[in-house]
This record gives sequence, structure tokens and C-alpha cells, in this order.
Amino acid sequence: VCHRAKVVVAEFVEFDVSNMTWAMAVLDCVDYELFARIADHTVKKRLWLRFAAGGASQMAWAFASARFAHVPLFDALADYICRHVAVFDTQHVAMLTWTFSVLHMKVPTAYKAIATFAKGGKLWGFRPDEFCCIFWAFARAGWQDEQLFW
Repeated sequence: VCHRAKVVVAEFVEFDVSNMTWAMAVLDCVDYELFARIADHTVKKRLWLRFAAGGASQMAWAFASARFAHVPLFDALADYICRHVAVFDTQHVAMLTWTFSVLHMKVPTAYKAIATFAKGGKLWGFRPDEFCCIFWAFARAGWQDEQLFW
């Protein structure tokens, strides 16, 4: 499957890149060359602009689980969450926040957008595991926001 995917990756759409990377991560059979090609393709073709929230967080989770930090892809995902955080459900916000921190991504605008989202009354909509995940991610990233934390 990975060999075939390398041949046709240029034809992948947003669902394909998300599903393929997620499946490889879940099966613990990550092909890092294919991950790189998929990330490059996603950025070059601007597929991230067409992601549903689930697709974005699923792909980010796959890269974080594989410990594969592709900076241009995560810069694009940071821009994506800044644009759309207000319409994401809490699970996807938590997942993307977690992935940024796991991979040590320097995405202050994304952290600011996520913090603003949470402070805007949305924090009460997060399940305990989700707000703990966000708090952990902010702590790991060294993100400070007194208004959010107290």
C-alpha cells in the first residue's frame, strides 16, 4: 500500500492525506518517506485549506504519534486553526493543541487563538480530558496566559 501511495500521492485530496497518515500511525507502520511526501503535497496543493476539523486533527495526530515534525505542514495547520477555531468542536481544538506541543512546534499565534477561544466561554464545553490536554500542551510549550489559567 505504501509503495502504491508513493506513486499516486500527487493525486491525493484532503481526505486521502488525512486517512492515509492516520492509518499508518494507528497500524504503527509509518513510512517516513511517504509521510514527508504527503506533508509536502498537502502544503504545496494547499489541501489544508479544505480540511474539515476532523481531518486536520486526525492528520496532525498521526504526525505527532509518529514523532514526525514537518514544520511547513504544522505552520499551515497553525494558520488553519487560527482561522477556524471558533467553529471547531472541543475535541479537535484539544487534539491540535496537543500535537503542536508534542512536536515542539513554535506556533504562538495558534496558542493565542486557542486561548482566546477557551476564554470566550468555551472552556466550560470542554470535557475534563480535553481541557487537561490543552492545559498540559500549554504548559509543555511554556505558554503563559494568566487570565486563562486563573
